[in-house]
Amino acid sequence: MIEKLKNILAKKNVENWKLNVYKEDSREFFFLEKNMDMNRRVVFEEYTLTIYKYLEGKKLSFVSFNIEPTMNEKEIEELLNNEINNLKYVENDYFPLIENNKGNFNNGKIVDFNDILKKIYDEIYIDYEDINFFINSSEIFIKNVEERVINSKGVELSSLNSIIQIDYVITYKGDEEVEINDFIEFSDYKEGFISNRIKDKILNAKSRSHCKNIVSINNVPVIINENDVKEFFEYYIQKCSADYIYKDYSNYKINDFVQKTSEKGDLINLNLISDMKNSTFSNNFDEDGVLFEDKNIINEGKLINIWGDSRYSYYLGIEPTGFAYNFEVKGGKYNNIDLRKSNYIEIMEFSDFQVDYITGDFGGEIRLARYFDGSSILAFSGGSISGNVKENESTFNFSKEVNQLNNFIGPKSLKLFNVNISF
Repeated sequence: MIEKLKNILAKKNVENWKLNVYKEDSREFFFLEKNMDMNRRVVFEEYTLTIYKYLEGKKLSFVSFNIEPTMNEKEIEELLNNEINNLKYVENDYFPLIENNKGNFNNGKIVDFNDILKKIYDEIYIDYEDINFFINSSEIFIKNVEERVINSKGVELSSLNSIIQIDYVITYKGDEEVEINDFIEFSDYKEGFISNRIKDKILNAKSRSHCKNIVSINNVPVIINENDVKEFFEYYIQKCSADYIYKDYSNYKINDFVQKTSEKGDLINLNLISDMKNSTFSNNFDEDGVLFEDKNIINEGKLINIWGDSRYSYYLGIEPTGFAYNFEVKGGKYNNIDLRKSNYIEIMEFSDFQVDYITGDFGGEIRLARYFDGSSILAFSGGSISGNVKENESTFNFSKEVNQLNNFIGPKSLKLFNVNISF
């Protein structure tokens, strides 16, 4: 298919182009409790072609479209003719294509489907001590993925990686019957990772099934954990991107402090990690063919580097880092015990915690939380929190302890001191 496309592009005198190839071979397994309900194999290829036309006045027109693997030469030519015609309706500021980057990378183990399925199944369905719960259902997706980038300027890059995704539902029968859903994604199987995660979720489900009602709590620090911490720091990751800065979604500038500082709060140290082990997003290049390098983005609260793809980096006059997915935030100065010495609310499960990456507003409804009044802990459900990142950044504290959540390594817990709590 690749050679066929090259020949057709030459025949149509298309001089500037980029081809992204995505091939996936996966097995999908669906379980009801411990019994397999269905399984299937999914194999597909996706070819995304982008054609460019340079215009007068430092302008550029480009369009992207998919080529189906089953299309014959005549069908591809007809589609290409139509897209070449569409170029006259598009005009952007000029940016150059990446040139001459080459490499063949294997970023992870290409997994044996049956072997990895048995390991995952045995971990999900181990004999847990608590008899009041069961795994209601689970879905296990195991994928081997090949990605390629080729362009008319000599870029030829390819990579292999594995992706493992697990979606499961726990049912717990306590004072009330509750269900908790969880999603896990990683690249390399590590014994104990899945079962430890499920044990934590069982404890949360148990607490939720015995929750008490709380009328009102005010002026209490709020602790969030794991995926919600990742979502919180996504605000800073986006604000440091060339895309956001060029579009005026962010006013960050090199050498400026991106957060207000105080003696009480922790300072952010944010790094771009090119090849993060066990991340399903690990790759050595982005979709334009930019080769990744590790890069310090924020150091002690100060912006050191802007990250971005080739287009928006060119607009800002900086070297592109590539469109990155793997980030690390260093831990703070307090450990998990110190963060919980005085009264607090710790949110264990949100219905959906979200941060607006432009305004910094955040919020979510509480499915399970623990309130510590200085002497005892009470689990409760209901209510919501809201706040703004900028109104918390001079005082927030991160845990020293860090963990990895797929493409993010960062503090396990984050303590916020300026949060509205509603019941």
